[in-house]
Amino acid sequence: MKVNSNAKPLRQHFGSWRTVDVTSDAVSEYIENLRDEGYTAATCNRHTQLLGKAYKLAIRTKKLSAAPFIPRLSESLRWSDVTDDVPACQELKKLQA
Repeated sequence: MKVNSNAKPLRQHFGSWRTVDVTSDAVSEYIENLRDEGYTAATCNRHTQLLGKAYKLAIRTKKLSAAPFIPRLSESLRWSDVTDDVPACQELKKLQA
């Protein structure tokens, strides 16, 4: 079974960086790169959410004293985005037309 991990691309990009070298600008650039590769806003947020949680844990355990600001993208989801792929909803739309 294949599991899709949000940590892998994050590790590939920031894995060799020192934690103090990860800045808000670097995270913003990472997000821009993900968007250029076709990732959705929600997926970008899941990636950076993991980064934020790692920083929070490091601060809580007193390994770090501060964390960079990690921007979040808007995840507006339209009902049609969800229902277009559901066969029952497609049938309902046909009946309503």
